[in-house]
Amino acid sequence: MKITIIGCGWLGVQVGEYLSKQGHSTYGSYRSKSQKEKISKTSINGFKLDLDSKSQISTDIVDHTDLLILPLPPIKVEDANYYATVLGNCVQQFPITTNVIFTSSIGVYPSKEGVFTEAYSFEDDENSVVRNAELKLQKHLENRLTILRLGGLIGPSRHPIKSMQGKSISNDGKATVNLIHSEDVYHAINSILIKNDFGKCYNLVFPLELNKNIYYPSMVEKYNLLQIIFGTEKSVNRRVDGQLICENGDFNYVKNPINFNEQLF
Repeated sequence: MKITIIGCGWLGVQVGEYLSKQGHSTYGSYRSKSQKEKISKTSINGFKLDLDSKSQISTDIVDHTDLLILPLPPIKVEDANYYATVLGNCVQQFPITTNVIFTSSIGVYPSKEGVFTEAYSFEDDENSVVRNAELKLQKHLENRLTILRLGGLIGPSRHPIKSMQGKSISNDGKATVNLIHSEDVYHAINSILIKNDFGKCYNLVFPLELNKNIYYPSMVEKYNLLQIIFGTEKSVNRRVDGQLICENGDFNYVKNPINFNEQLF
């Protein structure tokens, strides 16, 4: 199978390497020289692409692509619809036989108390940059699209504790952590590919019902980092449920954030 990944950054490279090892022909876009050098050390076939609202992707890449993966983070511009426009322009260049996986974010859910599942009904005023992109892609692709709403990403050299250490946090930290390891992400993508599980939306969050004021201090201790000081303001306990993908298929989470042992720096 020919798989094209638009945006081979930290996550995209890991996804591409894993899928290549599964026997797929994997192509991945890069923008910078450093990204090019990193991809050149992998089994991914790299190609340069400065993606914007008018970018044209080479027909050598577009033709015969069976699966398009979009692990491209939001583009930071003032226009809230620009990210959606860029992604919409991108997917329309591929054949109607191409399926698409978009790595969205649990950030689409509002910051309020409760447990959020894929069945959540959005209000009109809850459309964020990422939510706009989801809607645009759904309109273009319909049942050829599966959306993965990722929790906070952790993995090789990446963990929120790196930026949180030594800081004072105004709230009390009594809110559930919603994290997902990159390894679980690419296993989920492979599961969707094997089952041809398109036209779906899944949350990807490890089922860890542990508060931030317990979990993050444990990471501080494990890595001998600077202490985090939590305040007294009441936290908004927003928990995202990621069990639907387990109920609908053969996928199971394996990378428990409690057992995070990656090198951070």
